[in-house]
Amino acid sequence: MKNSTIIDNVANQTNLPKWWVESIAIQYFNPREITLEKEDNLWKLDYSKLDEDELAEAAIYKKSVISNYKIFHNIKEKVFYKRYIGDKRNIENRDLLLKEYDEIIANGLVSKYYVAFKEKEGYIESPENILNSYYQVLDNENIYQWKVLDSIRYCEETFNFNYVNEIFSLQEKHDYLVNLLIRSEEVDEKEIRDKTEEYLEWCNVVKRSLAKTLYDAHLARLSRIDENNEHNINKVIKEEPPLISSYENFTLKDGIFKSNHNFSGFFYKKSLEHLKKAKYIEEVSKSDKELLKNIDNLYNEKLLSLIMGLKCVETYINSIGNSYFKDIWDETINFTLKSKIRFYLKLTSRKVDLDEEYKDITNSIYNLVNLYDEFINSNMEFKESYIENNIIITTLGVKLSDRDLNNIDIILNEFIVYLSKKCNIKLPCWIKIK
Repeated sequence: MKNSTIIDNVANQTNLPKWWVESIAIQYFNPREITLEKEDNLWKLDYSKLDEDELAEAAIYKKSVISNYKIFHNIKEKVFYKRYIGDKRNIENRDLLLKEYDEIIANGLVSKYYVAFKEKEGYIESPENILNSYYQVLDNENIYQWKVLDSIRYCEETFNFNYVNEIFSLQEKHDYLVNLLIRSEEVDEKEIRDKTEEYLEWCNVVKRSLAKTLYDAHLARLSRIDENNEHNINKVIKEEPPLISSYENFTLKDGIFKSNHNFSGFFYKKSLEHLKKAKYIEEVSKSDKELLKNIDNLYNEKLLSLIMGLKCVETYINSIGNSYFKDIWDETINFTLKSKIRFYLKLTSRKVDLDEEYKDITNSIYNLVNLYDEFINSNMEFKESYIENNIIITTLGVKLSDRDLNNIDIILNEFIVYLSKKCNIKLPCWIKIK
């Protein structure tokens, strides 16, 4: 019988989550088959020899397990894997992403919207790993998750027994096994295999001995929550979680889902993309015929690069202003971009040397703002064109050949660095610094 079939059968038979049945099987029956394939994949799981009825009984009656899973809740499964496990490069603020990650790790009652995420398996788990892992409890058809170390501290205070010492009794055995694995070419494979099996069973013995005590700690923590009427301590949301884009961040406050958004990275990326396209068009348009064919696209790309670049500056400076000068930043809502920049620089004017260092970059940004304003506020007046090398160039052609516009990627980078330094904040993850 295949591994998945046994676990699936028991899960269906008992109406329990598959991850719970699997975790019970590992902790109480130890179905690991030692393979020693490589240092971080020393075994595979083989459930084929397990008795279904025995596993089903254990899955029903065992109340707690120190599993190889970590439960995240209040989030859709697809959102979780895309946002935290998949491609994270599109997330605007990695610090906020890490904060979100911590907030959705269940600590107490688990929402009905959850993901049981399997941690790395097949490596030698140290006592420190065990202490910093989580254990899950099935109680009255509800799932709870607590951090092992937090509950052990409670147990030590209540039962006057040093459970940490019990776990760290494994340390010497762990270090010995790791040493064998490091010297695997010098050591008999049978000895490594035997010591690996022995160590894994020791870990399970320690975990099994803790399971009842951890369950008691769970009950005690629940009663303490009830006594204090802390109904929202677990941050469980009752409604179905939303779909979340890469431009959004969220937080959970007393069971309430709150979110915001920031497009500064999007505008930055688009500005650079349009500049790159403009430069490519110029490169391939060697003759007047080719340039005439491509001139509309060339101007489109340059204008879009300018618009996106200035939107990047405005959204970024707004995000800093709202974070660090929240009480007064609302005053800027009707400011022009140039006025916002000057207001921000005045609020952070204590860094005079820095202002001098970035003076030219600031002037380049002002020049780009002026250029944008000229396009927006055109009075439709016919203006005399320019002559260069006996060739007439239109006023629009001159404006879109502006040196700062052609170097907007460099100017944006340096100006974002300047704004960040003024407030002593980390550079955003989307900025490209060579």
